[in-house]
Amino acid sequence: MNLTTKQQIDIDIANIEASATTFLNAVNAAIHSLNDSHQVFWSLPDDRLTAVLQKLYDNNQLLPLFANHEYSATSLNEIKSRANSKGCEAIAVAGREFQIVNGVISLTVKSIAEI
Repeated sequence: MNLTTKQQIDIDIANIEASATTFLNAVNAAIHSLNDSHQVFWSLPDDRLTAVLQKLYDNNQLLPLFANHEYSATSLNEIKSRANSKGCEAIAVAGREFQIVNGVISLTVKSIAEI
């Protein structure tokens, strides 16, 4: 018997670990994609961001969008945490404060300290 030949159990474990690594790479890619979409959304100029928020709100899509984003971010972060995986986390919160008064969206003005 050749001592350098791996036993079947070692091969099976290596295959399982490779699949787990592929999965964690996909989780990391999903986190980056989610964070990129978050950045694109919240980096819009104030007038365009307000218009987007208003349109989503008027079409009853704003709250579901935020809920789905938060759920996705939280779930991806939990998967990374349980796997003891390093790297960035998914952003789970809104990028700007805003309010809805009588069905009208308005952005909260940034204080000088925040700028």
